[in-house]
Amino acid sequence: MKKIKWPVILVTAYAFFYRLAPHLGFPDSVVLSMFVMSPVVVCWLAYKILKDGARCEKTFDEYFYEDVEYRRNIG
Repeated sequence: MKKIKWPVILVTAYAFFYRLAPHLGFPDSVVLSMFVMSPVVVCWLAYKILKDGARCEKTFDEYFYEDVEYRRNIG
C-alpha cells in the first residue's frame, strides 16, 4: 500500500485545490484547464491503484465484501 499512498494524496490535493480555485480568485482559464485535466488525473490514479494495489486472497464467489467475513449464500 505504500506505493499508492502518494498518488492518492496528490489526487486528493488536486481535487481539493480545484474545488477552492474559483473561490481563491484564480482565472477561469486555470479552473477550466484543471477541469479538462481532471479525468486524466483520475484515470492515472485508477491505473496506479490497479497496478500497485494490494491483492486480495478472497474471491467474489466466496465473499461478497472484502473487508467483512460474510460468506455469500449461493444456491
